[in-house]
Order: sequence, then C-alpha cells, then structure tokens
Amino acid sequence: MVHGITLSQKRKMAKTAWKGVIAFGPLVVPIVLTKAVANQSTDLHEYHITDKGSAGRRKYCKDCDKTIVDADIVKGIEVTKGTIVYFSEEELKSLPLLTARQIDVEFVDVASLGNTTIAYYITSDKFGEKPYNLLRHGLASKQKAAVGKFATKGSKEHLCAIQVVNGDMVLSFMPFADEIRPAPSTTGTSISEKEAGAIEKIMEMYTVPFNHERYKNEYLEALMVMAQAKLDGKEVEIPQGHKTEQSLDDALASLLEGAS
Repeated sequence: MVHGITLSQKRKMAKTAWKGVIAFGPLVVPIVLTKAVANQSTDLHEYHITDKGSAGRRKYCKDCDKTIVDADIVKGIEVTKGTIVYFSEEELKSLPLLTARQIDVEFVDVASLGNTTIAYYITSDKFGEKPYNLLRHGLASKQKAAVGKFATKGSKEHLCAIQVVNGDMVLSFMPFADEIRPAPSTTGTSISEKEAGAIEKIMEMYTVPFNHERYKNEYLEALMVMAQAKLDGKEVEIPQGHKTEQSLDDALASLLEGAS
C-alpha cells in the first residue's frame, strides 16, 4: 500500500470499450465489449529533481532537430526509401471500415486456434440478451470459436476469436497470417531415448494443477513496498532473487546415472 492505495483497488470494473453486433448469416447479436485485463503496472515517470516538475516529451523533427507543433505534422507511409505518401485526417476518415460496428464471423473448432490473448469480456446489449445467451450456449456446447474482424478506435482493424472461457464469452486477439514471422531454425541435436525419458520425469516432478492466483507480479509488489518504505523514512531492503538449485544438465545427469 502506498498512500492508502492497494494493488487490488486498481482493478475496477472496466468501462465500455466498444458497442456493436456479432453477425453470421441472417442473425445479429448486439454486444458490449469491456477490457478483460487491468493494467497493474505502476509507471515510473521522469521528474525534474530541482522542482519536481514532470519531464515531458516534445515533438521534434529528426532531420532539422527543431521542435514542431501539431499543425506542422501529417500522417503518412514511407512506401520506399525517401518516398512518402501523405494522408489528411479527412482522407483517413473516408476509408471504408465496415468492422467499426459489426463483427462478421464464421465458426471454427477451438482446438484449431492456437495461442490467443484475451482482450475483452463480451456481454449482451440490454436489447439482445436472448441471442447472446443462445450464441454463448452454442459456442460452449460445440467447443467452437467465432472468428472475424473488428476495428477499435484509431481505425485499426484486428483479427479476433470469440469463445467461451470459464462460462464467460471473451474476445481474443490473433495476428493476421502475413504478420506471423517464420520460426527461427532449431539445432538438429539428437537426444537419446534415455535422455528423453529423463526430461519427461523431471517435468512430471514439477507438474501441478494450474492455479492462476499463485502467479504474482513480484516486481510490482516489491516496488510498492520500496515506495512505502521511502515515504515512511525507513531503510530500503532490496529483495533477494530466486536461486536455481540445480541446472538442467546436472538434473539430467543425476537421473541418467540413476537409470544406468
């Protein structure tokens, strides 16, 4: 706690982030999106130490090294080195963005999605509770996800997956196919059958039921404790990091020696 503010108090109910509909075939489901993840970080700002003023950032031109104002700034895309195409705000606003209020979806098996990042909770609009509950039931019972596109503020379009997680309907982000980079090549080092069995045993030893509450943001907690100690005029103790008791190579060697 710093000045009476605890970390848990920062996790308040999120405000509405987006309103629109999910559409498939002739059906539409009015929905509301609220952010699913609270930012628990405490940003370290920069201050002028002589008068405690906040150290700001001025916009400047990297070529002429001069401070510039918003009126002298325009958005653009560098299509080739030195060739820039500029856009006015009116031109950007005129671009078609059909996903600004509607998510057209098709259904896929949840298992085929791969990794996704939960971004929003999906709740029903006050006039769409029945279709919302029907869609949630269908997704959960058939282990399906609805995949589509939608646009947030700033006219940025996202690929998304809508699915049911722990009874809640959520929207997760996915990269577009052309955003995924090729995986780096891995070494072709071979492993023996005995080594494969050894690593599997080590993993079994450290396998536990997943409990989300066990994982804490220890850096943030330590930062808040340190801030409180400074406010109270107490000596600041630096927490010690975790020490690795045994390397993977040593653990494997021990298991292989025991198996021989």
